Amino acid sequence: MAWNVVFLIGGITTLVLGIYSFTQRKRLFLSIIGVVWFLIVLFKLFIPNVYGFVLIQGIPVLGDILLFLVLPALLVLAFFQHRLR
Repeated sequence: MAWNVVFLIGGITTLVLGIYSFTQRKRLFLSIIGVVWFLIVLFKLFIPNVYGFVLIQGIPVLGDILLFLVLPALLVLAFFQHRLR
């Protein structure tokens, strides 16, 4: 089995767990991280034109923004989130 298929299976798993966690009103930011991770894997390995899309000239590509800005910001917010009731 190729590694991109393994990453896709892991991405689908995080997507499903993220949606499940969101529907159970558990950790919001961790749920969003699961969806974002799936999008990163999908765009990087299977739809590279979207991953390398330049939004504005001089700013990093869309995939790098997701991977190096959005994902760490959501992880930091997840550390400070209290459980929703």
